[in-house]
Amino acid sequence: MLYATLSGVSSLRELSTMLLVCEGRIGHLNLKHFPKRSTLSDANKNRGSSIFVSIYYSLYGRYASFLSDSSAISLPIKHLKIVDSTSISLFSDILKGVGRNPLKGRKKGGNPLKGRKKGGIKMHTMISALEDVPCLVRFSSAANHDHTFLKEFNLEKDSFVVFDKAYNDYLQYLQWTQDDIHFVTRQKGNAFYTSIEEFELSHATSNAVLRDERTFVHRKK
Repeated sequence: MLYATLSGVSSLRELSTMLLVCEGRIGHLNLKHFPKRSTLSDANKNRGSSIFVSIYYSLYGRYASFLSDSSAISLPIKHLKIVDSTSISLFSDILKGVGRNPLKGRKKGGNPLKGRKKGGIKMHTMISALEDVPCLVRFSSAANHDHTFLKEFNLEKDSFVVFDKAYNDYLQYLQWTQDDIHFVTRQKGNAFYTSIEEFELSHATSNAVLRDERTFVHRKK
């Protein structure tokens, strides 16, 4: 299955065909012949996904120290992590999606009415700003709230993490603040804040920064 991932094949038939082509070059793997398609199918059915998880994180743990060596990017802060998610529509027929179902009929003018329902599996990913591969990947039902992924983080003190407002979790923000972990996100539309203290901006501060305040964030009732 690792070969299938690396070679980009999309079916067991394609995989078995490609393996047969390479059958004369498998001595270094201590194999005399490749398994048949039915054998691959049975193995894939009985093998849990956890084995691929363990292989990925084992490889990442071994080579993580080399991933950013060739990067030409110079960041003013260390331990910058970026978080985002994507929905996988392939599973929308068997797993509960999130959002409105597509609407039937047509609007005035002949354009079809559309809903905003997203597919049944959501992949959450955290990546270091100086690396090209994720350091944390989790899958969840698209119906689950994104903020549950935040509890999977293992961030060092003085780390910075950037994510969308879909991950909004005020209790987690408080915990990070107490642990000296910094975060950047967008404010939700149903939130408002009270200014506790305002700090003077230095002359070196970018014009894009309007003010620097310590605030208390509320949710509108």
